[in-house]
Amino acid sequence: MNIEALKCFEKMKQQGVSPDSNAYVFCLQACCDMKSVGQGQLVYLEIVKRGLNLNIFIGSALVHMYTKFGLLVDAHDVLQCLPIRNEVCWTALVSGYVEHGLCREALDCFKKMQAENISPVEFTYACILKACGILGSFEEGQYIHLDVVRKGFEVEAYVGNALVDMYVKVGHLYEAKSVFDKLPYLNVVAWTALISGYAEGELHEQVLDCFGQMQAKNINADAVILILCLKACGATISLERGREVHAEVRKSGLENDLFLANSLIDMYGKCGSPEEGQEVFNRMSVRDIVSWNALITAYGENHEGKMALQSFKRMQEQGFEPDIATFTCLLIACSHSSLIEDGQKCFELMVEKYGYEPIPQHYSTMVDLFARAGEVVKAWRFVEAMQSPPSKELLTALLTSCKNYGEGEVGERCFDLLVQLYPEDGAMGHHMY
Repeated sequence: MNIEALKCFEKMKQQGVSPDSNAYVFCLQACCDMKSVGQGQLVYLEIVKRGLNLNIFIGSALVHMYTKFGLLVDAHDVLQCLPIRNEVCWTALVSGYVEHGLCREALDCFKKMQAENISPVEFTYACILKACGILGSFEEGQYIHLDVVRKGFEVEAYVGNALVDMYVKVGHLYEAKSVFDKLPYLNVVAWTALISGYAEGELHEQVLDCFGQMQAKNINADAVILILCLKACGATISLERGREVHAEVRKSGLENDLFLANSLIDMYGKCGSPEEGQEVFNRMSVRDIVSWNALITAYGENHEGKMALQSFKRMQEQGFEPDIATFTCLLIACSHSSLIEDGQKCFELMVEKYGYEPIPQHYSTMVDLFARAGEVVKAWRFVEAMQSPPSKELLTALLTSCKNYGEGEVGERCFDLLVQLYPEDGAMGHHMY
């Protein structure tokens, strides 16, 4: 359609018909839609040649086109040359700055717009509120909110959603909920913004309460909301509510969504039902390494280390190469199930076959694995191999193991290192030892 529009534009000129401002506006929009920078520049040169670049409608279309191309300096220059500027061209520039991450420039532009007594429209407010959220600028966002209220835009869905999202991003959930409660129509965008804020603040019960309200109002949750709800169920070990969310996933026809399926496996593992996670895994039409890692973790955190190892074996048989996260999951699984030999083999496999450099968590897990089994000498070797200082929790746990198993020499070394790294905890360590 856009190509045809440009062809028609050229044919019109060939027949001696001079394009009017509307024709140029449509032509610039076509260039924008086609992402044709070169063609857009040619049209611009023609516009300048005809002296039409000062036309407000053409100027606004030029600003819009240049912002979409990421040519924000050109967009700004076009706007500055316009003898008359309206809310359309200002909003195009504000939107362009925000779209390309130049949020401070967007705010400066918004202030200049107001200084010229140009009234922002709903879309302008939505864009600038997004900029405030990205910048974490609560005070400026609040000032714009007051302006929104004065204009009567607060209850408009587009602006209201942007306000909720802005307050969430700056960490003011009370204000976000206050705006949310005033919206006459709650769509999935508003719910997503509020639930995302609660999830970010680890307010898991509020996440699940919102989900319950959505169900009561027959509002269909999207994949983002469902994933956040599954994480909340896992964090609160709410198996029954997790099953309710799973039922909603099935009802929405989203069970084949890879991210949702992975989240379901993770939730069932955290809620103590890895078998249900396995059922989800078995029904997946497509799996990735995250799917396998989630399944291994589900078994591992429920002390089913052998099942975790079996899953790892099947993963390799199906041609998946483990990543470093896979080995983290495996080592934790072995530690929780006291599978010392298997844990050591996994560590060696990670380093020798796959060439991964162990991270601090790998060393800590191996120390925990050997310390639990009373093999504190081997545990200490992993402490010595660590590239970064071990945590005081790790050293304290190892010191306790040394005491329980009567390993004096390692205990002294462990105590000395604890005092050296964490002198404020030396007295506690001495008491334990």
